[in-house]
Amino acid sequence: MIEDLHWNNYLELNDYLKNNNFNFDYFSTIQLIQWQYYGSKFRFHKLDQVVIFYIKIKEFKNWKLFNSFYMKGFNLEETIKVIKNDLNILNNDSDIEIIDFSFQSIKDWKLENYQLIQSNYISNYIYNLESFKTFSGKKMVKKRNHLNA
Repeated sequence: MIEDLHWNNYLELNDYLKNNNFNFDYFSTIQLIQWQYYGSKFRFHKLDQVVIFYIKIKEFKNWKLFNSFYMKGFNLEETIKVIKNDLNILNNDSDIEIIDFSFQSIKDWKLENYQLIQSNYISNYIYNLESFKTFSGKKMVKKRNHLNA
């Protein structure tokens, strides 16, 4: 079942990914929640061995494949079927379009017949995770001031 990512479920999902041996070393769902401030929307589909993320941003009308976390031994063919079905539900179109800043895990799948979509909108707002922990630096002045207000 495809679910919206929001403030009420991001911690539960984050803990689920951390505690169930997913390839989850470099990512946090709080990052996605923070990107929503800039108009991004995220949905996810939680399967037994895979969690698939989709993104919708202002410059595109359709949902795009964003990221996926998986356990060793997951079934890639079944996962691709689920992705195509999800995109058909979300967009009425099963073509796989991957956003250009998607993580390497998806790019390593060597998918056939997919399109890599470039996004100028969201790439301007990708920050180092360490910056969000400390809010240090010139780029973070507005966020730091907002929190301290």
